[in-house]
Formats: sequence, structure tokens, C-alpha cells
Amino acid sequence: LPPAALLLGPEGTGKHALAEHLLAYHRVHRSDSAFLHKVDAEKARLVVHMALTAPPGSVKVIVMRLDGSGEQAQNILLKALEEPPEPVRFILLAARPPLPTVVSRSRVFRTGYLTDSQVAQVLAQLGTDVRYAPCGRGTVAGALRAARRDAEDAQRVRGMVSAAIRAAAGKDFQ
Repeated sequence: LPPAALLLGPEGTGKHALAEHLLAYHRVHRSDSAFLHKVDAEKARLVVHMALTAPPGSVKVIVMRLDGSGEQAQNILLKALEEPPEPVRFILLAARPPLPTVVSRSRVFRTGYLTDSQVAQVLAQLGTDVRYAPCGRGTVAGALRAARRDAEDAQRVRGMVSAAIRAAAGKDFQ
């Protein structure tokens, strides 16, 4: 992991999930990571303190959602982002670019929406029946989690309707 990674992309493009996968890939234990949402000035000071006082040893990763964080909070983080102690890494999540000074101190990884065919391919790999995925209808705008949820909901509803029809067909109607 670079000292500071910025996962930058629209809402719903898997930035949080990607951060979790990076932690797992690099075998970062849960006790060596922290997830912070909406970092204000007070939380930013706490993050800087945590970074500067991190014990040596295994890598410590601080994941922060910067959306909604003000200029003051981002400015407080700059020193820690510029020269983090050796065991500390930052993963920053943002839908919109943070301050240019934060961006310049980070390695930027852009995320984006998947195409319909990419959504269908991933859903098939996950074992979801792609016939019920809303691909091509513009309902999920390439957001995989929503597509999978919608496809699974459609499968459940179809199963309930089929069961109701089978039950009704077995009865005599007058």
C-alpha cells in the first residue's frame, strides 16, 4: 500500500468494499485498522495523533471518508499524509476531489460505474441469475450491489408468485 491512497469516484462505485479488500489482501488485522466517516477537525486531530504515536510493527491503516469533511479538517491531515510514520497507511475515500493539497499527497485510484455487461458478468460469477438483473434498464447505473440486490429480490418475488399460482391451480374455483 502507498502511504496515502485516494479512492476517488462517484457514490456506489465500491470504494468502501475496495478498501476492505485491500486490508484483507495485505493481511491487515481488524485491530490494526480504523474506519472513520465524515472527518471533522476534531477527528482529524485524533487521526494525526494516532498516526504519529502508532507503535512500530505491523502496518496500521486508517480509512477515512472525506466527503463532507471541511477544508480545516483536510488541512489538519496534510502533515500526516505527507510524512506518515513507517507503519501507518491511509486509504481516503471520496466521491468528489478533496483539496488539491490532499490529492497531491496521495496516490489516486479512480473508481467508476460498471457497464451492463460487466455487471452481468460479475453477477454470473457470484451465482446470481442474471435474467433478473436490471442491466440495460438504467436502474442501477452500474452499481453492482444494487444490481445483485434487485436480481435476488426479483428471483424471490418470482418464486412466491409461482408458488401462489401452483397452489391456486390445485384448488377448484367456482
